[in-house]
Amino acid sequence: AEVGGADVIVHLLSAAKDVGSRTPYQKAIVPKTLELANELLAFGDDELQNMLIDLIEAKRQGLEVSKDFLYAVKTQLRAFAEVAKSSFEKQASKDAKQEEKRLALMEASFARCINLLSFLQMMCEGHNDRVQKYMHLQSATKNIDLVGEVVAFLRDMLDAMPLSIAYVRDASALSAFLVRSNVHTRVFGKEARERDVNGLKLIAWYAYSPTDLKQFALQFTLLSQTMETLAEFVQGPCDENQMVLADQHACESIMTVLEWLLA
Repeated sequence: AEVGGADVIVHLLSAAKDVGSRTPYQKAIVPKTLELANELLAFGDDELQNMLIDLIEAKRQGLEVSKDFLYAVKTQLRAFAEVAKSSFEKQASKDAKQEEKRLALMEASFARCINLLSFLQMMCEGHNDRVQKYMHLQSATKNIDLVGEVVAFLRDMLDAMPLSIAYVRDASALSAFLVRSNVHTRVFGKEARERDVNGLKLIAWYAYSPTDLKQFALQFTLLSQTMETLAEFVQGPCDENQMVLADQHACESIMTVLEWLLA
C-alpha cells in the first residue's frame, strides 16, 4: 500500500467498468487485482480502508478514470448475477464431459464473484463506520448504493433456487433420524424428541442428481459470502445500512436460504 498498491487497485478496477467490452488483459487482471485487494485488506486494516476511500472519493469528484470505481463494482455485480442466473437456467447435459465443463465454468465464475463480494466485506471489516456509510451514500446528488446492489444480487441468486424442496415424508424415517442423532434426547428429553417428529423437515437429498447437488454446493457457497458481506455492512451497528436491508426486505429473502440450511 505504501508504494502505490491502493492506487493501482482503484485504477485497475475502475478502468474495467465496461464488463461486456473488456480486453483480454482486463479479463485476466481484474480477478488478480481483487485477490491482491483482499490480501492487503485482510483482518480489517482501517488505515488502508480509509486510504482506498480517500482515493475513490477524490477521483470520483475529478476527471480521472478512477472516478468510475463505484460504477465498475456495480456493473460487475450485475454482470455476475446475469451469468449466475443463466448458468442455472441451462439444462444439464447428458454428456458427462460437457456437464463437467459446464460446472467447472460455473465454479470459476462464482469464485470471481466471491472475490468481489469478499473485497466489499474486507473494505468494511472491523466495523469501519465511515466505509460502511460510504458504501451506501457518497453524496446527496450523485450516488451509487452498493449495499442495495448486494441485496439485489442476493435476491437474484435466490430466484435461481428451486421453487420447491423435496422433503423426507416417511415419519418412521424421521423418527429413526432423531434416535440416531440423539440431539433431542440429550438436550430436551424423550418427550420433546417424539413431539418434534411432526415438525421436523429433512431434505430428501437422494431425490436430487449429482449435478443438482454440485450446483447447490456452488450456490450455497456464493450465498454464504453474500450474506457475510451484508453482515459486515450492518455490524457496529450501522443504522443507515440496517435500514437499507429492512427497506429492501433482505431478511424475508434470507428466509429462503434458512429453509434450506435448517432442513
